Order: sequence, then C-alpha cells, then structure tokens
Amino acid sequence: MYRFLLFFSLSLLGSCSKDSTAISKADTNLSIVLYNKPLDTITSYLNGTWQLRYYSGGLLAGYIVQRDRYEEFWSFSNGKIIQSLHNRIVTDATISWYRTKDVFGDSTYLLNFGDTNGSGNTYVVDRIFNDTLILFDNATDPFKYRFTRIN
Repeated sequence: MYRFLLFFSLSLLGSCSKDSTAISKADTNLSIVLYNKPLDTITSYLNGTWQLRYYSGGLLAGYIVQRDRYEEFWSFSNGKIIQSLHNRIVTDATISWYRTKDVFGDSTYLLNFGDTNGSGNTYVVDRIFNDTLILFDNATDPFKYRFTRIN
C-alpha cells in the first residue's frame, strides 16, 4: 500500500510543468496584501490585463471551477473594466470605488461595476500572492477568483 502511495505521489510530481509567462523577472513571485491599502496602491497593482484561471468557494468551500480554456480576460485601465470571453467583450464599464466594511468586517475599497446584463458586481481586491491576483465577492459565502497577469 505504501509503495502505491509513494508511486502515485512521485507520478504527480513528475507530471507538473512550469508554464512560461510573459511577466518580467523583476515581477516573479510578487506577493502583496491589497485590501488594506490606499486606493491608488490598489489600482496601480490592478491595472493591466488578467486572465481568470479558476474560482472556488461559495456554499461548497471545496468547489473549484477551472477557467483556463475559456479565455476569460479582465482588463483594468483608467477607472474602467473590460471583460472579454473568447475575444468577445461582455462588459465595458466604469468602476466605482467606495470605502466601506467588507463582508468580513475589514475596512476596504470595494470594486463595483455594472455589466451588460444590468446586474451589479462588487468585489474585494484581496491580494496578489505568487503573481496571482485574488478577488472575492463581497457576499456571504463568497467565491474567490484567481487571475494571472497577461502582458
């Protein structure tokens, strides 16, 4: 039994690969908490184009949805957000930032915008950890969204 577990563990490690990224060497392994920072700091780190890799959470804490193959991009620039899915723009909106307490009671700036369906979206810009941007819904049982920067 132990041999099987050892073999299985080694085969998983052997199947891992490092994808090449377009970020510069200076940005490698960037980690910064953003939810407690001033708005200009949050927006300076947020600006650019990010690809949604997966989201997790909600009512089922272990629920994970991979999004790599969907080519979903979120671009932040000059106070606007453009969301695209398979090279089709699905949201082009102005971001309204406001400072309040988030769902966990922390004072932070919330990223708020409307989409083409008329529904509102409110997110907490949590952090960048190992070059992965983490946003989460400002709601009970939030989804956490993980993005990587595209340059």
